Amino acid sequence: MILLGRLLVGVLLLLFGRKLFWFFVAAIGFAAGMTVATQALQIRQEGVAILIGLAFGLVGALLAAFLQSFAIGVAGFLGGAYILGAVAAALNLGQGQALWIIYLVGGILGAILIGQFFDVAVIVLSSLAGASLVVEALGMSRPAGILAIVVLFIFGVVAQMDRKRLRRR
Repeated sequence: MILLGRLLVGVLLLLFGRKLFWFFVAAIGFAAGMTVATQALQIRQEGVAILIGLAFGLVGALLAAFLQSFAIGVAGFLGGAYILGAVAAALNLGQGQALWIIYLVGGILGAILIGQFFDVAVIVLSSLAGASLVVEALGMSRPAGILAIVVLFIFGVVAQMDRKRLRRR
């Protein structure tokens, strides 16, 4: 069930991450919370990890609804942290303390990116996060998984940019 949920969230982020900004923030919060719980905090009970992920996601959704500009920075930070963490995990980089540094660097880069180029940043971050979630849900091995992330990322960016261009007309 959790894998199906990650797959569904990943596909929604790939296709509608910019349009559903509050969902993007909540999904990124959930994914970041799950990652922090399982990798950084080494929590092995799935229920506890899900609760931590849900808490992160709920906070993100509330921020997106009531404090949008602050939520934009938080979403960029969490999105960048999650994406760089996923890349590090796919490449078997970082354990324990090193993971915190990777999350921090990714978070700072994500916050800067989203602050400067909001629309494009949300499309890029949601496409990367969606691609990562889909590949993670499918349990793909490293070489195939990295290729799949790249292909899905490009697909997500193109799909969302087309939607953005159609909206302007």
